[in-house]
Amino acid sequence: MSRHRSRGEVNWKLIVSLVLLFFVAGSVIHQQRRIASLERDVSLLRVSMQNMEVKAPSRRSLFFEQYSPGDLRTRQSQTKTQNLSRLRSAPILPRRNSANKVETAQEMLAAALSGDTTALDRLDQFASGAASEATSSTEGEAVLNQLRAAFSVMSEEAGNGNSDALGILWRATRKSYLAGLATDAIGHAAALGNDLALELLLSPEQYGILLSSAVGALIEVAEAGNELAIEALAAVTQDESKSALWYLAASGLQRAAESGNELAMESLATLLQANDANIRELARQTLERASLNGYITARNALAQAPTQ
Repeated sequence: MSRHRSRGEVNWKLIVSLVLLFFVAGSVIHQQRRIASLERDVSLLRVSMQNMEVKAPSRRSLFFEQYSPGDLRTRQSQTKTQNLSRLRSAPILPRRNSANKVETAQEMLAAALSGDTTALDRLDQFASGAASEATSSTEGEAVLNQLRAAFSVMSEEAGNGNSDALGILWRATRKSYLAGLATDAIGHAAALGNDLALELLLSPEQYGILLSSAVGALIEVAEAGNELAIEALAAVTQDESKSALWYLAASGLQRAAESGNELAMESLATLLQANDANIRELARQTLERASLNGYITARNALAQAPTQ
């Protein structure tokens, strides 16, 4: 009797084990199928994203395709009406053109934004003639303020991601009397976070921008804490061939150094040995403030600085 009972218990255990085995095997097969399905979905998603990248050019490629050297292509967009109204809303100083029609700096930039290929040329002529035509320093300053206001509005547009506004600013850097204002405006756009604007300033020679203007424009970007701008200014301070720009670059590193940026402090430390006394003094004063803020790198640099 006990023998039959023992065999029954063995058979029951065997049946339970087989059931559990089949259940586990089924679960494993189900999971494997599910994983395979997910892998297929991921593969399809990757292919889809690659196709989208091919079909939809990047914002960067579209920008450089449109605004690279050459005549500005005329094109309309739904957002331009708002942009034009913003440009025309600032206080303006009238000036009459050859057709005896009042046209302001803001209106000329607005025309350029809407696709007028001659607007920047007219604005360049206006800027060049403003100083000679001004009957007083007050009037001349008013004209300059009008130009600054126009470029300020355009830089805000570019800083908010308007590629058309940035493209107009880039084109303006190739105009003799607009280059400085335009480059500064690009710097403001970069400080607001426009990565394309920053790219223009980081490779000025590649994009036809005067190096000294680019260094000056990078100051605001570096002061906003942008590491790439800080690195670019630091590189200038270490380049003997750019020693004429050391003071400008050093002034752009002040805030970063005083906030404890190691690269900025190290770059200014090397300028403590510069031949120009003004550069040495600027570096020393900045490092002293950084030292007072508790940064050891600045303190050590001052301790090791040669006596002049």
